[in-house]
Amino acid sequence: PQAFVMGHPNRQNFASDINDELELEDVLATDLLDHGGANFAAIRAALVAGRSILRPGISSGAA
Repeated sequence: PQAFVMGHPNRQNFASDINDELELEDVLATDLLDHGGANFAAIRAALVAGRSILRPGISSGAA
């Protein structure tokens, strides 16, 4: 399966697809944010609908 991985380096033991200088707000589509955090219900709905959850111009090759 293909996946896009973003996480805090101190909370995971695998490589991230983006560099450490980007924040969630820099990567996630604005309508999927909720007060600076991820809106998980909206993200799930977007993924089920086949819609990208990333901002335009961001891809898994953005590292």
